Amino acid sequence: MYMSLRRVKRHKSSFSGFTLIELLVVMGILGVLMAVTLLVINPTEYFKRARNSTRGTDITNLKQALQLYSVDTGTDLGTPDHIVYVSLPDANANCSSWSLPTLTAPFTYQCATPANYKKADGTGWLPFNFSTGAYKTLAVLPVDPVNNANNYYTFTKGDSSQGISFCVSSIPELAVETTTTIGDVGATWTERTSAGSRNWTSLASSADGTKLAAGVGNGGYIYTSTDSGATWTERTNAGSRDWKAIASSSDGSKLAAGSSGYIYTSTDSGATWTERTSAGSRG
Repeated sequence: MYMSLRRVKRHKSSFSGFTLIELLVVMGILGVLMAVTLLVINPTEYFKRARNSTRGTDITNLKQALQLYSVDTGTDLGTPDHIVYVSLPDANANCSSWSLPTLTAPFTYQCATPANYKKADGTGWLPFNFSTGAYKTLAVLPVDPVNNANNYYTFTKGDSSQGISFCVSSIPELAVETTTTIGDVGATWTERTSAGSRNWTSLASSADGTKLAAGVGNGGYIYTSTDSGATWTERTNAGSRDWKAIASSSDGSKLAAGSSGYIYTSTDSGATWTERTSAGSRG
């Protein structure tokens, strides 16, 4: 028996690094995996941000459309009607099918029918015809991405004595609110002496311009008005402080004021105030 032995020559295997294209492919795959992971971990926040982005775009488009409508027709947005137009569809014109917050008289809600609420011809949730004229700005009316009893758009107009103002807002997931004035506002002024001559530092208004709130600096009080500034009420409940800023909700019922200290809030048009200490005392 013969046995043949052969010497096996082993060669060291050569190893080369990744090419640039391979690295880019791997990085792309990792990026997709990370995005998918984040979406799975926190999808609520992802979709909320997407909805908020849509809301911001919608409100900007509505604002531009209303301004162009006013230019095209050569008029303001019409006489004040104390109506809050809502983007929710409802067979009942007063939106009674929805559980909406109670409005202060004389304001009322108005909804368009499910068949019409997105139409831009004046029968939709906004009472303006955007389908004719030189500026055909909207094919359909935008509505809130969720558009339910908790999130919807509103529109109001009111006479602030010197013009027409409108407010479009989304409530409450995103407090996006824009108030624009169209008309001869600011061309003429009425001096309001009933509140006295003071070191006024801030002023806020409801959407219709009837409810006002003003702050006084250097140890002053907050003052409120329910008749477009004709008369004022001194609100001593919040104390005498160096008030820096004040803000109002569209209906004027909710106020927030900042001083050289804490933030104060009111839910009754300034009659009573609550000191909010959680944000700290700041200058």
